[in-house]
Amino acid sequence: MRTRLLAAVLLFGPLRALGQEASFTPLGDLPGAFVGSCAHGVSDDGLVVVGMGRAELSYEPFRWENGVMASLRPGSESGGVAYGISPDGTVIVGSVEWEAFRWEGGAMAWLPDLPQGTLWRKAFDVSADGSVVVGEARVSPSPPPTPTVPVLWENSTIVQLGGGRGVAEAVTPDGHVVVGWTESAGQAQAARWTGRVHEPLGVPPGFSSSYAYDVSDDGSVVVGSAGSHGFRWTASGGFQLLPPLPGGEVPGPAHSVSGDGRVIVGNARTGVPGVVETFVWTAVRGSRWLQDVLEEDYGLDLAGWRLYQDYHSHGVTPGGTVVVGCGSSPQGESVGWRAVMSPLPITTEPELPVVGLSLTVLPNPARAGATVRLALSEPTSVRVAVYDALGRAVAVLHDGPLGAGTHPFTVGALPAGVYVVRAEGVGTVATRRVVFLR
Repeated sequence: MRTRLLAAVLLFGPLRALGQEASFTPLGDLPGAFVGSCAHGVSDDGLVVVGMGRAELSYEPFRWENGVMASLRPGSESGGVAYGISPDGTVIVGSVEWEAFRWEGGAMAWLPDLPQGTLWRKAFDVSADGSVVVGEARVSPSPPPTPTVPVLWENSTIVQLGGGRGVAEAVTPDGHVVVGWTESAGQAQAARWTGRVHEPLGVPPGFSSSYAYDVSDDGSVVVGSAGSHGFRWTASGGFQLLPPLPGGEVPGPAHSVSGDGRVIVGNARTGVPGVVETFVWTAVRGSRWLQDVLEEDYGLDLAGWRLYQDYHSHGVTPGGTVVVGCGSSPQGESVGWRAVMSPLPITTEPELPVVGLSLTVLPNPARAGATVRLALSEPTSVRVAVYDALGRAVAVLHDGPLGAGTHPFTVGALPAGVYVVRAEGVGTVATRRVVFLR
């Protein structure tokens, strides 16, 4: 059984002491007499959730907003799931009746097949501007076992990514970096594609396989599982196995990572055969059960609930303040949920990084404007600029020398959308994603 941490070792710190509010919201069901839902993805502002809901004939992909769950494909006979959502909540991708789809503005479009034909296709994630979609296709005809291959759709044109058999699980907001896994000589390895160039990440010592499931906004942090042990990977540090939970349980697959790479969400076995629950990890506080965080740190009542995330989930917002997933309610029903823990102290960078530079952007999401704080460990020349989803510079905040310390810059109101703040110094780069709301 999982062990609750009753002492003052907190993951995020007591939110009540900060005078803020937290919430846990069951998402409910699709209209009708059928019960059951599961959340897979969430927009950057945490207001739009996508997943699958039980309907008369099967499960259907849904979009949830302002307490209302609506099917994207009413009457589906073979089941469907909405897996991914663009940062601004306008584009949704998934699969229905064994075909991959892209939904926007109330219209569902089927994504094309590979030239050689496939048995089925699934779309798991989408870029900020909605032009790049990644997923998998099961190739046909093919002798058993029929392989699954990683695929990418760009402006509705499909390509098979390199590396052979595998899956493309996630893509960065700019559409440039894709992560997933590929298989070579019978061994599955976590993989990253940068500009469509395949890069196997290897396997940690002592393990026979690795799988990547999500990636940070700048493509530098990859999360997944080595065997059944969750990991965090960076180019400089390689594989970092996530530490045990308070009761000694091993964190399982890491399904989701926040845009800044600091918050990881996944599942772990509880000790009860076949039962998993959701954990949350940060570098400062390590691994904890999400339910313990919500109950002990935020004073929420989740008696009788069991929280978990499904595979192919991208269920955490850029700052780690909103998490979505699946759950078993006190009544024993399967219900999707949204947990809000905003704002979190961990989203604030230290005043001085150990080396190089770091960025924070607050508030995020923003409406009338935002403050960018750049922290430098030593004097250097640095350029700080804001880019839109197409990679165009919309504002240059600074370009020249700066001394060591923290430097604030103001970003005025921008049109609604997703932007990237990029600070580039001598030999080092930091990025932060910011959402401007209408």
